Formats: sequence, structure tokens, C-alpha cells
Amino acid sequence: MRPVDAGPYVLTSDQPEFYNPADQRVRIITPFGHSTRIVCSGFRAFNDCWQADRDGHPHKLELIFGFNLGSVSAPNVFLYPGMIPGL
Repeated sequence: MRPVDAGPYVLTSDQPEFYNPADQRVRIITPFGHSTRIVCSGFRAFNDCWQADRDGHPHKLELIFGFNLGSVSAPNVFLYPGMIPGL
């Protein structure tokens, strides 16, 4: 799949909806929130995401949680590189 601007389809931790378990949008833990461009790709779900830094350089986000067993699933959670030491 071709990467798409994922801004409207993802939640960042600065948004109250991020903490609502009923909201099934992808979560991104990032120091930039939605202030820089977020691009994702995937089939039926976002499997790969990138976010630009303040200078506009893209960084691949690390998938740290994804759960899908057919009818039971949870939104993917991505982490900006270096956000949590050791991950």
C-alpha cells in the first residue's frame, strides 16, 4: 500500500482521546504530537508509520504493540525513535 497522510486517523498522547479504550484509532507516542507530518501504510490497518522531525526529516516509528485475532483486536501503538531509552 502507498503511504498516506495519517494525521486524521491516529491519536497522539497529547490528545484526550488517546486514553479512551473505545477509540480504535492507532496510537503514536511522540514528542511532536500532530505538529509534524505523520505518514502510514498498510493493508486494512497501519503496519508502518513515519513521522517527520522539526527539520522535516522522516523517522520510522517502532511498532511496540499490535493485537489482532480476527474479531478481537486492539489498535496498533507506535513509538517515536529514542522516546523511551532502550526501546
